[in-house]
Amino acid sequence: MAEERSKAVDNNSSVAVSETCLTAVQEVYKEKLERMKRTLDELRSSQKVVETAVEECKVDMEWQSHLEQLVKRMDLLPAYIAKSQDIAKDMKGLRLRMDRAKS
Repeated sequence: MAEERSKAVDNNSSVAVSETCLTAVQEVYKEKLERMKRTLDELRSSQKVVETAVEECKVDMEWQSHLEQLVKRMDLLPAYIAKSQDIAKDMKGLRLRMDRAKS
């Protein structure tokens, strides 16, 4: 019986030591854990910022594509202007011929 009581006392003191150690460990790592939580929150916030920036870049790239297409079409503009001027000259010539034919 005395032996059982001694084991019970040993178990109780071991539990007390374990709880004390656990508390000490928690105190030591509490600051690190909180710092890690803050870092994780910052990373999540940064991830949202990056995702927003990526979406904005996609929109910008789409606009750039449209602008590039517009520039290509604008490069063709002088040819279209020249063609329209040729057509206008031809129309004037036809009108003059029609006026002469009527007279």
